[in-house]
Amino acid sequence: AMVPMLAFYLLAESDAVRASAIRFVPVEARDRVESVLGAVDVALRSYVRGQALVCAVVGVAVAIVTALIGLPVPLLLGAVAGVAEVVPILGFWSAATVLVVAGFGVDPMHALWGFVAYVAINQLVGQFVTPQVMGRHMKMHPFVILVSILAGGTLLGAAGAVLAVPIAAAIQSVA
Repeated sequence: AMVPMLAFYLLAESDAVRASAIRFVPVEARDRVESVLGAVDVALRSYVRGQALVCAVVGVAVAIVTALIGLPVPLLLGAVAGVAEVVPILGFWSAATVLVVAGFGVDPMHALWGFVAYVAINQLVGQFVTPQVMGRHMKMHPFVILVSILAGGTLLGAAGAVLAVPIAAAIQSVA
């Protein structure tokens, strides 16, 4: 419940939040902290742009494939899959469940095809599109992105996988 409220304040009042937070920093270190915060801000904005593009690719691919295999409401299914792409693991299973349920609305074979198609799309996007798009937007090599996600997932599970790339980008921008 707190995350949306915090996100709202950070987005709507980012300058005021930044000015308030910087007052906690000693005066002699403020210029360096401002410089670091600016670099991190640029890196995180690049991450959000890249993630939005990946979500759009998944959404469009799912919409096209579900239309081709005959599932109902392919645009809605694509939108659900695209939005779910933001959250690793849980998003996959949420979108897969929606596709299977929509497939069962037609017949069990469509449910199976919907699931298989989504797994294929998810794997292709995860292996090829995500590293390339994120690498281009964040100016990080795809290898570094994949290793960051693997390390974050290994150390902290799903939360680590979600936070790995933004943290790597922030570290790179500061270094």
